[in-house]
Amino acid sequence: MKKLLPFESATIIPSDVAYRQVHMIQAVSKICSNNQLEEELNKHLNQFDNNIQSISFNTNNQLKLKVKNIKEKVPLSVFGDGLKKYLHIVSAFMVDNAKTIYIDEVENGLHFSRMKLLLRCVIDFINDNKDGNLQVFMTTHNQEFIEILDQVIREKDFAHQTKLFCLKQDDQYVIPRTYYGENLEYYFENEENLFG
Repeated sequence: MKKLLPFESATIIPSDVAYRQVHMIQAVSKICSNNQLEEELNKHLNQFDNNIQSISFNTNNQLKLKVKNIKEKVPLSVFGDGLKKYLHIVSAFMVDNAKTIYIDEVENGLHFSRMKLLLRCVIDFINDNKDGNLQVFMTTHNQEFIEILDQVIREKDFAHQTKLFCLKQDDQYVIPRTYYGENLEYYFENEENLFG
């Protein structure tokens, strides 16, 4: 029987980026104290928006971003929820020693054009996990996100490691349906009107 991991080995990323923002700030602080990790984070931020050059803390412990063609560093607070959500997720993967990461409503705040980037990053972090025992659970109500997930898991040869659970209310019961990544076409056939 497989031993359950303690809950301390889990990281929860809420749907609302303002909630638990302290956790993200702590993660970014750890990253910025290591030059190699800081460089990696800056690379991820630049992939999200190629105008972003770097992230750092000012003297008041406020996160600021160096942006192309802007002289002063810009506070993270003026950026959209999509960047904040992306930063929260990427920083959690980079510093937490979590064995399980829960991302609630993963697409919240993200523009559809950045969903593919985020999913590629998540899969890369899972594949790069040295212990090989990292699990990620993501919730969504977004059909477009599922379609992008299907594209990315095929592109990254990750379909065999992916499961989609669809929960449906049937009178007083919640009925789960499981779809395996390599057979998501069954999901699209059976659940096409799920998101209305």
